[in-house]
Amino acid sequence: MDYQPLPIIANEFVGVVVPLIDSARHSIDVVVFDWRFYKNDPSCAVSQFNLAVARAVRRGVNVRCLVQSDAVVASLKVLGCNARRLHSKNILHTKLLILDKKSVIIGSHNYTQRAFTSNHEASIYVEMASADNQLVQYFNNLFGI
Repeated sequence: MDYQPLPIIANEFVGVVVPLIDSARHSIDVVVFDWRFYKNDPSCAVSQFNLAVARAVRRGVNVRCLVQSDAVVASLKVLGCNARRLHSKNILHTKLLILDKKSVIIGSHNYTQRAFTSNHEASIYVEMASADNQLVQYFNNLFGI
């Protein structure tokens, strides 16, 4: 099947990405610079995104996350994710989400309320031709596999 890339502009992120997370069957791999948790605002866009990640974990999807902060690692582990902080002299600035090794969202969106609602952000959703692709290899290399 031939797929066209789908642009995800500004506040469209949650509406496009949450259904993709909900349809993931085997794996979700995440590399992101900033990921927030708004525990006092369960209806906000980021909370809806985080709830989708938690649902994936509960249905047995292997969720691996590579982030920049120990506090984010701790929050992700509470959700049941396999989370790590990248220890490097370089900043982890990538924003990459890979679902079932083929569905890829890459762009400028961090997982913050501002990124999901008010910043000028642009990401793209694309289906890779093969599960053995450079972005999966990039993630595995960073994650230490």
